Amino acid sequence: MTTREPKHLFPLKKILVSVDGSEYANRAVEAAIELARQNKAELIVANVLAMTVPRLYTPMAPYPSAADYTRFFKAAEADGNNIVSQAVNEARNQSINARGKVLTTMTSIAESILDFSVAENVDLIVVGTRGLGGFKKLLLGSVSSAIVAHAHCAVLVVR
Repeated sequence: MTTREPKHLFPLKKILVSVDGSEYANRAVEAAIELARQNKAELIVANVLAMTVPRLYTPMAPYPSAADYTRFFKAAEADGNNIVSQAVNEARNQSINARGKVLTTMTSIAESILDFSVAENVDLIVVGTRGLGGFKKLLLGSVSSAIVAHAHCAVLVVR
């Protein structure tokens, strides 16, 4: 009797997991690593840095300077790189082929993830139900909801 590799209903060769440092994103990383292991798939870890400038002005405080914003965005980029590196290292420690990317956007985090998933030709996007955003939707966060609604491929939302 010969043994064969099981045929998968939809083979996963590339998996994209979106991370932001939240508890839900950390769970999504765990799920993505396990799926990558089971399918011998490449894992891509992405964080999106929103380059929008919050309105911080009040009559009691001056407008932030350009240097203040530069420091803020440099710190945010360093945080994003750290979050991505941790997830990539966790995957590599488990013998998963993994790489990471910090994306930037002036518009939509979800749109950036979706565009990146198309450019990378991924087979599955893994996201947490909610991220670090302040406003929470009833069932899904706005980013995960938009990804589910508009993705070109399968999406796994991890609670």
